[in-house]
Amino acid sequence: VSILEQEFNLDINEEEITAETTVEQLEVIIKERKIFLEKDIFRNWVLWDIMTFIRAGYNLLLVDNVMRIFCRRTLAGQENLKNIKEPVIFIANHVGYFDTPNILMSLPLQIRNKVAVATWREYFEAPKHQVFKRLLNVLFYQYATIFVNSYLFPKKRGFKKGFEYTGELLDKKWNILIFPEGEHSVSGELQPFRSGIGWLVKEMKVPIVPIKHSGLEKIMAGDAYQIPRFGKVTIQIGKPLKLDYTKSIPEITNELQTVIEEM
Repeated sequence: VSILEQEFNLDINEEEITAETTVEQLEVIIKERKIFLEKDIFRNWVLWDIMTFIRAGYNLLLVDNVMRIFCRRTLAGQENLKNIKEPVIFIANHVGYFDTPNILMSLPLQIRNKVAVATWREYFEAPKHQVFKRLLNVLFYQYATIFVNSYLFPKKRGFKKGFEYTGELLDKKWNILIFPEGEHSVSGELQPFRSGIGWLVKEMKVPIVPIKHSGLEKIMAGDAYQIPRFGKVTIQIGKPLKLDYTKSIPEITNELQTVIEEM
């Protein structure tokens, strides 16, 4: 899509171009010079200092204490965060809704307060006939963006704007937390990383800090009922990675997955 836009000097709705789009359909789009204007889905105001202060207070006073009730945490590797050059991209395995708060509360406050969490856009989508689910998604989106500082990062379509906004965040010295598996692992076993993380790392060229947690799959796994339980959690923070950005996207993706697997 980016190449087409540059070559023909037009704005294309990338979400209309899928694996099933034919060359003939692309030709029609180009000939008609369709202009696509999308409503901004990114909320820059959640980055304001006042919002950061509100978010920090809410998480320190409420969320962190709730996590302590359910999770007896053991933290290792804090020394790897000393003298890191921000911004960085944190990558971690993903099993459920307790992953993000447990990871964030494991970071030093000055780093934690400058983290934006990439959240899969498709999670907030629901068929029009599922009115109740759509309402819940709207409410959860409000909560996630305001109190978690989440932003939408798609798995299947609309990649360009997600990548661009990630770049803007990094330029503004915000760190990124992303879960490369793209979905919860109910069993806790690491799932294949999506190639988007390789693309992101190759293009952004910032330090990557791997984080691996274990035990959360027994407390709040991504199952259908999401009933929290009690248990022990281990969170290990790895050393910032020095990657060879000349490698291909699949190579970088596989390298990152191997690092998490071996932690």
